[in-house]
Amino acid sequence: MNNAASGSSLPEADRAEMDVYIERMLQLLPVLGIHHLVYSLPATKSGSTTTAFASESASLFHCKVKGSLMATGKRSEGGFTVFKGSQAVENPVNSCPERLRASRTRLIEKGILAESDNCYVFTEDYEFSSPSAAACTLRGRSTNGPTSWVNDHQQSLRDLGL
Repeated sequence: MNNAASGSSLPEADRAEMDVYIERMLQLLPVLGIHHLVYSLPATKSGSTTTAFASESASLFHCKVKGSLMATGKRSEGGFTVFKGSQAVENPVNSCPERLRASRTRLIEKGILAESDNCYVFTEDYEFSSPSAAACTLRGRSTNGPTSWVNDHQQSLRDLGL
């Protein structure tokens, strides 16, 4: 039995393993239709809400877009949520797929992306279907989302198995 000050009867290695297990469960349960451990953050001024996992250890991720342009987001129930204030390139590259151009145009028309100082800025939190869809929209080109989004420790979604 572990007599550590934490009061836990599990060894530290087992506790770490259980933390990983809980993180994975919080990701998988919504996919299976179980939403009891998911909550919505309060509505923003625009009236939108952001879905977040009940886990406090869920990390924020950053995507370097181009030059000094940056975006911040996090895994969410429906895929990946990019936060208000995140920046996207002003113009997609010539080889940008048409479906991606159309998606960016819809976001601009809805006012979710607003022009600002040679880039676009998210005016509200927006949930994409995947990290790749988010990264492609930000960068204006095809890109690999799981390797584009990194946390403060420079670990990508792929590195973390997310």
